[in-house]
Amino acid sequence: MGSDNRLTKGRIFDLLSNSRRRMVLFYLRKRGSEMAVTELAEEIAAKENDIDVESVTYKQRKRVHVSLYQTHLQRLADAEIVRYEKDEGTVRLTDRATEIDPYLTRTSGQEYPWHKHYLSLAVISGLALLAHLLGAPGFETIPSNVLGGAVTLTFGTSGVAQFIMSRRAEGELSMELCEDSL
Repeated sequence: MGSDNRLTKGRIFDLLSNSRRRMVLFYLRKRGSEMAVTELAEEIAAKENDIDVESVTYKQRKRVHVSLYQTHLQRLADAEIVRYEKDEGTVRLTDRATEIDPYLTRTSGQEYPWHKHYLSLAVISGLALLAHLLGAPGFETIPSNVLGGAVTLTFGTSGVAQFIMSRRAEGELSMELCEDSL
């Protein structure tokens, strides 16, 4: 990698200035493996037209395919973000793609403050344990195994809830990735 191919902030912002390039990165990351350019074009055309992939017309797919083929995939390949095999009609992320991840974080919508949630649970659990150990009224009669089970159940339930919410968010394409107004 020569110094002329560095990923400066300016170059990253230039690469991400187009919604189709951002969506290419999203769908490749979501797939986790190589994709055919035609399949990628269908996914992007479906998102742009707010329809299911099965409903994408030839014209809609072709419009996206041509722009990917002629412009966007080559620009990402030149920056070594993707490996684009024109002859095979395939594209995949390179290891270098992780360098732009901080610029693709989801900023729209409210994220649940899990750090505050777990900190609150830890403080409440600690206070309940302290009250139990000091024999505070109402806590002295709670068996230790019941108190421990309640704390474990509370943290376990929270962990499951966080896992489910993060899995749902994983498959969502943030509107900021679709809009050309970064």
